[in-house]
Amino acid sequence: MKSNQGSLWSKWDLHFHTPKSFDYRKKGTSNERIIEVLSSKEISAVAITDHHQMDVERIKALQELGKEKNITVFPGIELRADKGGSESIHFIGIFSEEANVEYIWDTLKGRLSLTDTDIAMAGGDESIDCEMASACKLIRELGGIVTVHAGKKTNTIENITNALPHKQATKRRLLKEIDIYEVGKLTDISEYENNVFPKINRRLPLILCSDNHDIDNYFVKENLWIKADTTFNGLKQIINEPDRVFVGERPEVVNRVKSNPTKYIKSVEINKASASKLKEKWFDNISIDLNPELVTIIGNKGNGKSALLDIFALLGNVKNIDKYSFLKTGRFKKNEKANNFEAKINWHSSENQTRNLGTAPDAHSSERVKYIPQQFLEKLCNENEDDFLAELKKVIFSHIPKDERLNSESIDELLSNKSEVINQDIERHKLRVKQLNKEIITLEQKNTSEYRLHIQGLLDLKNQELIAHEKQKPEVVVDPTLTKDDVVAEAKALQIATISKDIALLEEKRNNKLEEKSKNNIILENLYKILQEVKAFQGLYLDHKNAYSKLLDSTDIEFHEVISIKVDTEYVEYTINTLTLANEALDTYLNPQVDTSIEIQIQNLNKNKIELEKSLDEPSKLYQKYLSDDLAWNKKLATIQGSKDEEESIIYYEEILNYLNNQLKKDIEDKREDRLRATSEIFKKKISLTRVYSELYKAVSSFIETYKDILSDYPISLDVSLKERSISSRFFEYVTHGFKGSFCGKEPGEERLKGLIQQTDFSNPYEYQTFLKNVINCLEIDLRDGMNNEPKDIHTQIRKDRVLDFYNYLFELDYLEPTYALLLGNKNISQLSPGEKGALLLIFYLTLDMDDSPLLIDQPEENLDNQSVYKILVPFIKRAKSRRQIIIVTHNPNIAVVCDAEQIISTSINKADNYKVIITSGAIENPLINEKIVEVLEGTMPAFAMRNTKYNLAKIS
Repeated sequence: MKSNQGSLWSKWDLHFHTPKSFDYRKKGTSNERIIEVLSSKEISAVAITDHHQMDVERIKALQELGKEKNITVFPGIELRADKGGSESIHFIGIFSEEANVEYIWDTLKGRLSLTDTDIAMAGGDESIDCEMASACKLIRELGGIVTVHAGKKTNTIENITNALPHKQATKRRLLKEIDIYEVGKLTDISEYENNVFPKINRRLPLILCSDNHDIDNYFVKENLWIKADTTFNGLKQIINEPDRVFVGERPEVVNRVKSNPTKYIKSVEINKASASKLKEKWFDNISIDLNPELVTIIGNKGNGKSALLDIFALLGNVKNIDKYSFLKTGRFKKNEKANNFEAKINWHSSENQTRNLGTAPDAHSSERVKYIPQQFLEKLCNENEDDFLAELKKVIFSHIPKDERLNSESIDELLSNKSEVINQDIERHKLRVKQLNKEIITLEQKNTSEYRLHIQGLLDLKNQELIAHEKQKPEVVVDPTLTKDDVVAEAKALQIATISKDIALLEEKRNNKLEEKSKNNIILENLYKILQEVKAFQGLYLDHKNAYSKLLDSTDIEFHEVISIKVDTEYVEYTINTLTLANEALDTYLNPQVDTSIEIQIQNLNKNKIELEKSLDEPSKLYQKYLSDDLAWNKKLATIQGSKDEEESIIYYEEILNYLNNQLKKDIEDKREDRLRATSEIFKKKISLTRVYSELYKAVSSFIETYKDILSDYPISLDVSLKERSISSRFFEYVTHGFKGSFCGKEPGEERLKGLIQQTDFSNPYEYQTFLKNVINCLEIDLRDGMNNEPKDIHTQIRKDRVLDFYNYLFELDYLEPTYALLLGNKNISQLSPGEKGALLLIFYLTLDMDDSPLLIDQPEENLDNQSVYKILVPFIKRAKSRRQIIIVTHNPNIAVVCDAEQIISTSINKADNYKVIITSGAIENPLINEKIVEVLEGTMPAFAMRNTKYNLAKIS
């Protein structure tokens, strides 16, 4: 059956027998009974695959009965080959529901010797076989596809041994004739996906079917879901797109729509308003059912594609009217034409809303969709860089968990909140620099043997833990042969219902705990702010006390008589400690790595539920337990070994020790100098600011790491560091060229400073110190050629009365600013072309944007070449559609076809029929839609064929 909603997930059974099979259990089973049971099991498509027979009359009768129940019946046949050694191979031919069954059967039984006489002469149904390669070729000649038993299913192709070279060659030849693998159990799928397919460099669809021989005992080990029209054309799509197959309870998107029905548009209806007197038809009597995954809208220029997207945006209450390209004054709203039409949106939650196309979005309601129109994207990428950066920040901010946002509304506000106390600390240390005003040497806090011993001790403990863990490796359990189970009893059904209720209660409890943690974090952030401000004030007070006490020494006045304060942070620290402990307890309670956590409880209940549903026998349970234990053991092993970024792991501690032993240099010269300590504190605080930036932008870093393979031709990086600003322009406001010294003379003096700056990485704690030392050294010694390093008085080289200002400028480090920059290759955002900016923004929308509402995009391929669309946009669109509904207007076949859009909507306007908008909708596999794709995106089939011919000629030449 063809659906105007496009490719939808439905249950299929592609291996099913009727009483025509010699081993069918109840020969008197009626066709009506077969369709009745299949309908009750929600089967939408079934292949009749009797052994060596095609019951033409029964197949036709089943097809007619199936139409009444919306069940597609494919003609098919199961054949036996003798290639498998001791056990023969079974393979199946499946043909179109529209095929001439009589002709197919007559051809097969004639050329494969399957007449009743042939079967009898071969020794009966259990003995008849045929040559597999020629049979597969014949099936394909007749327009069919071939499936073969695989994995650990009986009569599998794996019966052809890999031990002998000629057998391997036979198997490779046969694989070229096979379209689909039919496995016997769920574990076979992961074995093929992870091990077999990478080796043969080919990926085939994997299905699991009933192989039913008794309709009254219809049972499937796992549901077979296929995302396609329930037609033969739909079935053939899985050969090109194996991801259209899912074996299990139900596909994730089905669960997602069910659990988040308010986030998925079910349909849109557009009609003329009842009071309209407009003669032009436009959007009258239009109804569009929408697919929950990727919908692409195609059509020739000026045929209503963007208009349709504007209508969806209005129904989704997109408030920025500047984003609308069709529903705006000067176009469809001109002369109030839009007022003649009304549109209705229906959500999967059964909500609906009707709006007149001439009305504005509701300012008091939330936006239900995300809209990226073509003009909006072009404006962001071509005109105002600030707007482009602001939009990027919005997307990145959406990726920050809500419990970490501290009630902030934007990433800049969050950055300000997290930086406020640090900046106050910097100001306090700058006051100390002003008073002390001496040279700087960095304090290296970690340059102690205690710290090294501490890390070494932690590493030793981890190594001991590793040794103990390796002794606990689970004993290998051999995989048993599965046997069929009985139908789940009512008692088990009650158990499953009880478990489901328990899961729901635990999930609610988990959500409450997450909310509690979020509140605790906000309180903790405020308390830390208070504590640090109090300590900063206390430090300032002590500074004043030291300074003023000396002034009061010659009097009878004690400092405490002038000013006295009481600082008691005990209760604040107690509260922080209490909340921290509470959060640690919550982390433990929520931590999926902790056996007693709520996550584990939920997982265990889910496992119990699955086990009940699958009704596994005891040997299989033991095998599954071994797999689970082995997986858990390896996960723990990976956790113990870790990486340089994973705290409390072996590699993490080894990395720390490596840094301490090889990179850290002891430099504690003039360590007691307060000015040096204060300047070092300023630097460390500025580094802390870069860490705040890095933490807030960790979503970007994670994204870059996750998608680095895809981005190899589009290298995105995040640069967060301390950058030097303004030294060259400010330095000689203080230092004069007129006195003898290293900076004497305008050009040579500026050249010397330039050299010092260029050789310094100011984000490096050693190099910025070296820079400061070198500046002082240049002022203390005349380093010019022929001056023999003559000592000089610093003050003579500084402009009159500017020595203090110079020192303050040099040692307060105002010229070091924390900065972050997104880079594409070596180019920052300001250097990107509009196309590069657009691609970057779209990638972020598709991957980092945590909003799961429908995403509407108008012509994302604009300003991008086809190669960039294929290499960059297509992979991210395919990933994004797995978590949210996406509706895209496009002219690019890479987006509509290569992205495997679940639904194609073709628009056109018949101006001769009073501007009637015509909507054609369906799946790629729908022949009518396929024709529209070729006509609109490829420029008609002759044009496409001509280009294809020229490409092939180019290859030959």
